[in-house]
Amino acid sequence: MYDSDGKRYLDGIGGTHTITIGHGVPEIADAMAAQARKLCFTHKVQFTNEPQEQLANVVAKMAPKEMEHVVFVTGGSTANEIALQIARYYFMEQGNTNKYKAIGRWHSYHGRTNAALSMSGNLFVQREDMTPYQLDFPHINPPHCYQCPFDFNYPNCKFACAIALAEKIEQEGADTIAAFIVEPIIGEAGSAIVPLPGYYEKIREICDFYNILFIAEEVVTGFGRTGKNFGIEHWNTRSNHNRKRVK
Repeated sequence: MYDSDGKRYLDGIGGTHTITIGHGVPEIADAMAAQARKLCFTHKVQFTNEPQEQLANVVAKMAPKEMEHVVFVTGGSTANEIALQIARYYFMEQGNTNKYKAIGRWHSYHGRTNAALSMSGNLFVQREDMTPYQLDFPHINPPHCYQCPFDFNYPNCKFACAIALAEKIEQEGADTIAAFIVEPIIGEAGSAIVPLPGYYEKIREICDFYNILFIAEEVVTGFGRTGKNFGIEHWNTRSNHNRKRVK
């Protein structure tokens, strides 16, 4: 890219993780122009449209098994707000109106809208400035072996960073927690922190035991960026509600 003075930039971050195949791709530009000449927008409450339904089918086929519903939004912040609302509705449909909080991780970033910022754990995105508007959501430390917050070494740590989730749930009360939200690989706020094998399996076990939804936030890691369709597919995180108590 070039600025107004002709200075050249390499867009290595892809416009904050939104440009996955480069700028100025003719096929993309032509498809956008062709659609704009037909129909620009339909309100989702009353209508769907053919391109939207086709894309939903593609995404559903790419997604992990048993994930077959798609909601289209305008950005990552809104996606995470919707994910939290879905978690809330999930428990309300079961008659449980107390479960509303989400647990996040420090060094995470989920967006700048109120709930997304409340779930985020990045201290550099105006969390302190926006405190009056934020929800009081709890956080735990990330699985950062290089700078372990517990001063342990793998594997002797026995995944203390995952067990911290169970401890936080106990402190807050499992009856108030609806979800635990994670970036499968912590990107924007953590410079690609990759958990070791077994971490997310332990997290899945804890979430199942306490009846908490596990939200994999794939805004950065989804759609092939990590070698699989979605980043969470590098770990075995399918739900098993017949787990024994976590120790």
